[in-house]
Amino acid sequence: MSNNRDKTFPEKLKQFFKFSSKSPASSQSQTCGSFPRLKVEKFVLTRDVQRSLTCEIPVGQRLKTLQEIGEEVAIKRIEDDGAETLWLLISDLFVISSTEERQTALMFLKNLITGQYERLGMLRVYIFDIVKESQFNEDNFILIELLKAMTDNGKDLLYLEESIGGFLLQFLLQVSQLQLLKQFLPFLLNVIKFNSAYVDGNMIGGVVSTLCGLAISSSDPEEILLIISVFDAIICYSNLPNESIVVFTSTLCRLVNVSSYSNLSWKIMRNLIGTHLGTSTLYTLIHSLQTSEDPSLLRGGIFFIGMVLWSDRPANCPICPPAVVLPALSEALKHSKNPLVVFETGLTMQKLVRLDGANLVGLAWDWILEILDHFLQFGDEYPKVRQVFLELLSDVQDLVERGVYMGSVELFFATMERGLPYLNESSVVLLMNFQLEKIKPSQPNWISNLNKYIQR
Repeated sequence: MSNNRDKTFPEKLKQFFKFSSKSPASSQSQTCGSFPRLKVEKFVLTRDVQRSLTCEIPVGQRLKTLQEIGEEVAIKRIEDDGAETLWLLISDLFVISSTEERQTALMFLKNLITGQYERLGMLRVYIFDIVKESQFNEDNFILIELLKAMTDNGKDLLYLEESIGGFLLQFLLQVSQLQLLKQFLPFLLNVIKFNSAYVDGNMIGGVVSTLCGLAISSSDPEEILLIISVFDAIICYSNLPNESIVVFTSTLCRLVNVSSYSNLSWKIMRNLIGTHLGTSTLYTLIHSLQTSEDPSLLRGGIFFIGMVLWSDRPANCPICPPAVVLPALSEALKHSKNPLVVFETGLTMQKLVRLDGANLVGLAWDWILEILDHFLQFGDEYPKVRQVFLELLSDVQDLVERGVYMGSVELFFATMERGLPYLNESSVVLLMNFQLEKIKPSQPNWISNLNKYIQR
């Protein structure tokens, strides 16, 4: 087995974090329910140790002392004021220029926090200042570990409540550029979840703006799932600012297109619609259909609107009549010739017709039939679009046959006639019977209608 001196510095870091994660002195192992677990062993900070850590001693020797006592500090209880004494002796080491030496000191600080968590007191503030004022990006992975250790992974912000918000937003930008999001986001999630009272709207707005951009640009599924978890925590435990609705809903509309994130995105949207922002969110979705040309955004917006308003389990949302939504759906199909957008529109129309078809009035049916016309240009090339067109036409036909269709019969059969190549036998018979009504001497243009019918 090789000596510890022979290991490279990255190997020592890995060994350190492995040790810290298994340390019995972590904040979770220090408590059992609400009863603290007493530490029997104590660490005595002798005068010799204190002298070997003073500024007069060479840095290398001081760091060697820290490495020697690091494990003991992590698992034993230091005598009264011992943590503060150590802090005063080594605080200058956290800003030295040598990366390896500075990170060795920071790793000792992590051990100190882990072992003396319950007794840190106001020392938390000074440790937080070290994290906040660090100018060394290469230390950020250790600084994240310090933040987690000193706050029970974001759950306990004692003495840091007033200053944590602005720092987190700035630090989020740093860690995102250094590919450290997966290490940082669980901490941020707990801050929002357990300390929402100390997180203001400006901070939430900044976090949402940053994470929305990262969610769309990232190719790491684990990272995106963590971002979605933060979104969920914001809706459940905090307040989404009004000015963030557009970017937030747009991001969810894009994410819902990916099967891995679809259910989670719908859950968040359903919860958002149920808040005081429900009306604004719904009309933001409708507006996006009228203005956007992005197929993924359009498809996601159409899906959400259909699920919110017309699914078998509609969300708890404000009343929004079909006449408000249908023109936006028609506009979306004019903006996009994407078959997935057309297909999603068909599924949404099916929800509406099957749920409330008997109560729809003439104007709504005019929009529905106009939307159906858009399907015809995709019928030959895309079987799924053709199938949803036929199913929707069959649903309307059922309403006509039952006598509860309240739209224009002429427009319905005109639409049916344009889709004649795709119709089944029963639909063709219904169309023929309707056309035969026009071939009577008492009807205008009956001869031309007869000729047209014979030619067909």
